[in-house]
Amino acid sequence: MIKTFKTQEEFDKWMDDISNQYKMSCIIVDKICSSYPFEKDLEIMSLEIEEENTIYDIECEAEYLKDTLESNITIMEEYEDYERCIKIKNILDKL
Repeated sequence: MIKTFKTQEEFDKWMDDISNQYKMSCIIVDKICSSYPFEKDLEIMSLEIEEENTIYDIECEAEYLKDTLESNITIMEEYEDYERCIKIKNILDKL
């Protein structure tokens, strides 16, 4: 999945929006849950800023899986997305 922005300002504004942070967290959690278990780094998505000809690859490094899930479960709890919380908890229990 690639999300494209025309400018850095557009990207910054998008990232500052709390609902977009939740959407991004959902993408991260869903990709991890559908790919678990994995031993090498997992590519989640790419963010492109056209004006700067820059692409940011969002990955979950296998060694940071627990940290990534723990940081995202907090967001899921805030949005009362308990279905994803359960999926995260199930993986955390296996680690």
